[in-house]
Amino acid sequence: MIRQEDAPRILSQLEGIGEALGIKIRYERFANESDNPQISSGYCRLRGTDLLLIDSRLSPEARCHLLANELKRFNLDQIFIPPGLRLLVQGRDGDF
Repeated sequence: MIRQEDAPRILSQLEGIGEALGIKIRYERFANESDNPQISSGYCRLRGTDLLLIDSRLSPEARCHLLANELKRFNLDQIFIPPGLRLLVQGRDGDF
């Protein structure tokens, strides 16, 4: 579980991992779900660029979980990730 006070630091670390992998991370305000239920945060590849779009209205904790979940799809073996953060990316509770 990510505590609210830890979320900004954890988010910054996760963004750094994304950067190291060459993923461009963008925070955008998405339309309301009732306006267009097909739009959601997540990973995509656009014109050869790895891109992670995250709804800017998500809480920092939700951003952390989303980013950690999306990073699972990449090979992280060659990137140093602190043990607690690695557990979060693997889908387990980390110690922060």
